Amino acid sequence: MKKIELEIAAIAPTNTPQYVIVMKEKEGWKRLPIVIGTTEAHAIAIELENVTRPRPLTHDLFVNTLSAFGILINEIVITKVEEGVFFSELVCEQTATGTVIRIDSRTSDAIALAIRFRCKIFTYEDVMTQAAFSVKDIKKDSNLQPKNEHIKNKIDILNNKLKDAIEKEDYELASRLRDQIAKLKNELE
Repeated sequence: MKKIELEIAAIAPTNTPQYVIVMKEKEGWKRLPIVIGTTEAHAIAIELENVTRPRPLTHDLFVNTLSAFGILINEIVITKVEEGVFFSELVCEQTATGTVIRIDSRTSDAIALAIRFRCKIFTYEDVMTQAAFSVKDIKKDSNLQPKNEHIKNKIDILNNKLKDAIEKEDYELASRLRDQIAKLKNELE
């Protein structure tokens, strides 16, 4: 089966306490929307925005553990979709032996780890046929600024993270998040 390389196009909140991460074909017009939880959306957004954390998050801990045992994640593959649920696997390599190991994973966790390992994200044609849509076929709204929408989505995610940091009285993190939000708001102007 032919693999298709994907990139993150956007992360956006939904009307529920969930987010949607939109993956785009690296070479094409198709977009693959995947619904993920709030925690995973924050884990992905934090890494994309290079937010420094005083202590490792769960995904960071997993990266550190794999690295300590000489295991690299070479790529992640979104393998299938069933009833709106995406399935993925981590394609890992034991560096000492060259042994390839495939590990079942939730797609949101796999994406969070791919960002941290800076590895490629793939899916198969049949997944794209089942769940993707083409932006080439969508009439573009002349008032919509894709870059601005992406920045607004980042601001929403960071505002939620800021609220959490304030509630946890982590004022150092809150200060850094506030600065990032201000920087993004300046980009909108």
